[in-house]
Amino acid sequence: ELGPVDLSETPLGELPPIRLSRVAAGDLSDEDLIMAYNIATAFSATIALRHFAEEIVQRPSFAGKDELVEAYEILIAMEENPQRALDLLGEGRQAAESAGQSSAMWDLREVPLRVVRGETQQAIAMIQHVQAEHLREPGVADALRNLLVQMGVIHPDGTPAADLPNQQHPGQAAEPPAQESKLWTPDSEQPGGEKKLWTPD
Repeated sequence: ELGPVDLSETPLGELPPIRLSRVAAGDLSDEDLIMAYNIATAFSATIALRHFAEEIVQRPSFAGKDELVEAYEILIAMEENPQRALDLLGEGRQAAESAGQSSAMWDLREVPLRVVRGETQQAIAMIQHVQAEHLREPGVADALRNLLVQMGVIHPDGTPAADLPNQQHPGQAAEPPAQESKLWTPDSEQPGGEKKLWTPD
């Protein structure tokens, strides 16, 4: 296995992208770490990108900065373990709020992760939270619509297509069917006059 790259011989800015993953991220200054992260992003060097993103989220010096939020976005997108992705999402949400950003998009990212884990109730609760707390924020209504279309819940024209899928991992017990687990769209009727889940027109 090849060892770490010696940056005293080849400056970071002159390093071929294929060698970026061998840079000792922990030895870089914050400025050089961001440079390495940006180079890896520009060349789609995914192994190196994850390598540098993991270092960014470990450094207290990035607290409250946009770079920390972006690093969490990268790590979540690359994470294959749903539970680990949820853990990262919680940290990313907190980082976004510390940077003065809305948590709406992080809330929306949580929905498909909950569905993959078979946690339909939690997915619906998060959609309802976005509806109640973030819907009027710029871009949120469109993002919610796109998410529901991608999940097959509504058609692109906004009409209902299906309830949220209830996917389970092998061996996971299915949740018992419950009336309140339905995803209600504007064209459906809610028994008992309860509040419907709004979807963007």
